[in-house]
Amino acid sequence: MSQLTLTLLGGFAARHEGRPITGFRSQKARALLAYLVMEADRPRERATLAALFWPEMPDAPALRNLSQTLIWLRRAIGEGDPPFLLLTRRQAQWNVAAAAEVDAPRFLALLERRTTPGAADLAALRDAAALYAGEFMAGFSLSGCPAFDEWLLLQREHCRRLALDALFRLTDEALAAGDYPTAATLARRQLALDHWREETIRQLLHALAAAGNQAAALAEYDHARRLLAEELGVAPQPETVQLVEAIREGSRVQGSRGAGGQGRFSNAPLATLHNLPVRLTSLLGREGELAELSGWLAEPGARLVTISGIGGVGKTRLALAVASSFVAQPTIVQPSSFSPQPSAFPDGVWFVPLAGLPGDNATAGTNLDVGDNFVSTVATTLGLNLAGPESPDRQLARSLGDRRLLLVLDNYERLLSTWPILLRLLQNAPGVRALVTSREPLGVGGERLLMLEGLPTPPEEAAASRESLLAYSSARLFFDRARERGARPALDEAERRGLIRICRLAEGLPLVIELAAAWAGHFTCAEIAAEMAANLDFLSAESAARVDLPARQRSPRAAFDYAWGLLSADEQCVLAQLAVLRGAFSREAALTVAEARMVDLVSLVNKSLLRQTSPGWYTLHSLVCQFARERLQQMPAAEDAASERQAVYYLRFVAGRERAWHSATPQQARADIRPVLENVRVAWQWATQNQVWPLLDDALISMMGYYISEGLLNGAIELLGQLAAHLHPSATGSIEARLLGRALAFQAALVGQRDMKTDTALELARVAVDWAQLAADPLTQSLGAFAFGFGLALAASLALLPAEEYDRISESLEQAIAFGRRVPATDSLDQHRARTVEHMCLNTLGNYLLLRGQRAEARQRYEAALALCRAMGSSLAEAQTSNSIAELLETEGSLEQALHYREKALWLHQLLAEPDSMSRTLSALCGVLTYLGDYENALQHGRAALELRQRHGLVNHFLYYRLARAAFHLGDDGQARQLVTAALAEAPLSPYTFHFRLLTGECATRSARWAEAAEALQAALALALKGTNPLAAATARRALADLALAQGDTAAALAQAEGFLPLLGGAPLPSSAEPLRLFWTAYRALRADNDPRAPGILAAGVALLQAQAALIEDAALRQTFLQQVAANREIAAEWKREQG
Repeated sequence: MSQLTLTLLGGFAARHEGRPITGFRSQKARALLAYLVMEADRPRERATLAALFWPEMPDAPALRNLSQTLIWLRRAIGEGDPPFLLLTRRQAQWNVAAAAEVDAPRFLALLERRTTPGAADLAALRDAAALYAGEFMAGFSLSGCPAFDEWLLLQREHCRRLALDALFRLTDEALAAGDYPTAATLARRQLALDHWREETIRQLLHALAAAGNQAAALAEYDHARRLLAEELGVAPQPETVQLVEAIREGSRVQGSRGAGGQGRFSNAPLATLHNLPVRLTSLLGREGELAELSGWLAEPGARLVTISGIGGVGKTRLALAVASSFVAQPTIVQPSSFSPQPSAFPDGVWFVPLAGLPGDNATAGTNLDVGDNFVSTVATTLGLNLAGPESPDRQLARSLGDRRLLLVLDNYERLLSTWPILLRLLQNAPGVRALVTSREPLGVGGERLLMLEGLPTPPEEAAASRESLLAYSSARLFFDRARERGARPALDEAERRGLIRICRLAEGLPLVIELAAAWAGHFTCAEIAAEMAANLDFLSAESAARVDLPARQRSPRAAFDYAWGLLSADEQCVLAQLAVLRGAFSREAALTVAEARMVDLVSLVNKSLLRQTSPGWYTLHSLVCQFARERLQQMPAAEDAASERQAVYYLRFVAGRERAWHSATPQQARADIRPVLENVRVAWQWATQNQVWPLLDDALISMMGYYISEGLLNGAIELLGQLAAHLHPSATGSIEARLLGRALAFQAALVGQRDMKTDTALELARVAVDWAQLAADPLTQSLGAFAFGFGLALAASLALLPAEEYDRISESLEQAIAFGRRVPATDSLDQHRARTVEHMCLNTLGNYLLLRGQRAEARQRYEAALALCRAMGSSLAEAQTSNSIAELLETEGSLEQALHYREKALWLHQLLAEPDSMSRTLSALCGVLTYLGDYENALQHGRAALELRQRHGLVNHFLYYRLARAAFHLGDDGQARQLVTAALAEAPLSPYTFHFRLLTGECATRSARWAEAAEALQAALALALKGTNPLAAATARRALADLALAQGDTAAALAQAEGFLPLLGGAPLPSSAEPLRLFWTAYRALRADNDPRAPGILAAGVALLQAQAALIEDAALRQTFLQQVAANREIAAEWKREQG
């Protein structure tokens, strides 16, 4: 038994190892599971899912709700092995390889991928009918989610329609086999799904009458007639009335059991021999032609009838409808007769497809005989064995001499040379008639010719109303086919005008209209019309999902093979080599990689194998690309050469944009690379696997510049890991050693920045330093030393670095600067790179010195970094340093100035459109605005930062803390706790766990949950004491003192205050430590114990408050700082009381 069984047909039910699953927290969890299961063909973006299930909420909380629901869902159904759910930061997908049995996808697979009719096909139909236990998720609803409701409705209708089609076919087979009880049961199942469907009503009447139960058949008819009149206001169709009259005139029905009686309804004509393929869609707009053709074939003198017209006009579909009209007509048997009246074609109606035969052109110059092939195909279709000395065509004519049958010869235009054989057959077999479809008339005597044109197209004035438009069969065809595909065309005025244009562009050709309708769920009618006008062949992609089209139209591979055969050898080679490209590619790339000429590209575009998406830009359809790649694999030398040219072109393309990253316009380089990133990745992988080190060495730094600027840290680390795994340098000064040293240096810095895992980052950096030494290259040594110094500085900022290691930070960073200054002046590119590294070193040195409280020294480094980045003209570097200077100003209490620097950094990052840097700056603004007391604005900036990080899959757990802190100060403990929970769920071992425990404890204190508060705050203090940051321990002790004061435990409060009182008399504290809260809590603890130090602490707190307020020039902002921050307000009020 599979681990998980999920039932969606007939209702929602889930079982795990046979036991019902009851752990779903909400209807949305069930809905989300069903949606992922049914849409498992590709990963679904979390943002899309959040909008689907929480449309009324802003993006950030909707994404949080989605994450929580996914957690609940995974707990309810279990993990699975392999896992049921494939989850990343940005996407979610149901794992089709998991050990789970789900009825609905199995049902769809059985019916949507059926092959030609046969025993296997019938078995699939039976299995599908058994699976369909009822409506998809019957009885399920989800309020407030209109998009999901629409999806659910479409799923229900799609499954219902497929079930109806399957049951109809099975009923038909049961009738043909004489199994009338089964046929009646299946017909009733259909009517339970659609009780107005007259084709099914006729099946039920036939089954009942053939089984000898005419009374029941007539009773069913009366019920159906009343239902149609009352609910639809229509009368039964003529076919139904005709069938009922036949039943009424016969006292019994002749069936397989041979029951006697006076009058009978003959079942034989309904079972006329035929091999017509089942058509599951209706014929629209051909009523006149259908009547005319059927009339011709009923006339004694009409022996050869030809339907002619261009491809896609519907010749085959019309011919099959005409042929079907001769196998579904019941006839009345006179009471005195014991045998049925013969039908027009008692020996059958036979469909003979000729498209697969070698045609006249294909057999020219060969020993193949087109006539013999034609005769053999007809004979095989009829089950005739032609043998002996007599010619095959004479044997066929003799065999059919006394037969009365209809031959439907499809796609005859390929075999026009065989017309003499067809004429002899018709002359020697007077009971045989031929219905021919051909793009060209046969042009022989006695031929009845119908030139088939496109369906009538609506004029512009038909846009006046829905009814006026749908009165035209071309528009009605689009509308019906779109609905069958699950789309719901709105048909407002704009859509009506778009549909009119579609019909006109298609010139009424049914095939083109049906293919256009397949896109209705993806585009508006106006958009479809625009695409058709630009490139009609964009429609062909959806035809792969059609099973009722001729083979060469419904199979993408057959269509491609046909098109491939029409290409010249040069065009075939170009198309095959273009298949190494991915996504969009430029004209220059196509000409270079495929060694093409412009005339080749134009020809491939004209033949719809290459699409021009915009001037100078191209793309291959994914299926064309796949098939062309298969052809390329048959040309190993060409494949290798094209792959190499692709790698050279795209890696040089990236390398050529390196200087832009540290210029005033790095966004241009990003805009250049973004549309071809998939090709760049393929090029990187090829060069790595084939060890083309010079290419990778040239592109490495620019490649990292792109990934870092887009915030794609995971992708960058993955590429670097691939590269490092293939590098095994052994010689000093080798390019391999240089490349490995640089790759590891970048990897170390990025791992530290992404994961805050300093141990891993430092280990990578140490290895980078070793390889840099072997490389004996100044720039590589500079990068390695920087990576190591950056890792140490990061560990220090997280209070994870022992105090004795601090000096190594400045040593490593100063060493990196010194290495960079050794780069030869003749190497301008490495000189530019070295200045960039020097800027990063100066900035990091300033951050480290600021952490140590050495503000003056930090300012010097920042000013040097700012001068360097301005000399380089690097907007990105200036934004980074502006943020660092803002941090310095915040520690000095110059909050308004800090705010200005943050806003300048944000402006620069927004100008550069870098999501990672924008999010970090917004996060920092959230922090400084919280300290200033502007909590609403702080939350707004924090949420914007969070939205950016979630949209781009970035990591910043400290942002959760800043947001939660702002919510806490605003009095929203619920939101604060929710943010903390989300952060810990995302990263239980986050280096910011101290902050999350601290805030959890403060929320619990305010809610008087004493035990919870004590546990969380003690855990925070323990974490702080493990590190080397005294401010963290002081903050935890301040929160514990607040808890003790809230409980009235003065002694405990004073004990905690004693732990941080020494800090209040030392160097100024940074705003991140909330120093005024420290002063206020210390004062309260001392005053409660009547400690004489209390007035002095209050005075010092007032002095700090006044000093910081004096630095805020904006009066409104200063008032916010004084009044909105609780500690500031209380200090000022207490001072006023003491002085008053």
